[in-house]
Amino acid sequence: MASEPAKSVNPTAALIAGVFLTLCLNPLIGVVMVVLAVVAIRRPDGSPEQARFTQYAWVAFAVGMILTALVVVLAIVLDFVPWWERPV
Repeated sequence: MASEPAKSVNPTAALIAGVFLTLCLNPLIGVVMVVLAVVAIRRPDGSPEQARFTQYAWVAFAVGMILTALVVVLAIVLDFVPWWERPV
């Protein structure tokens, strides 16, 4: 049986994206992503553990982006809907 070649993972890119997410968009999820990326970097290169933690970091990035987009959409909707405004 031939084993599958290891997928190319780049935990450094996940770390950079995690720092961006932390500083600009969603600090809570960004910190989780940074931690997962650092754990992936500390694993041996090409190991299944490194690929798994890098994948977890990218999933955290997707969750952070989705949550941020939902908050922005909610803020826009609540700001522009006329019935939401209370009389002064």
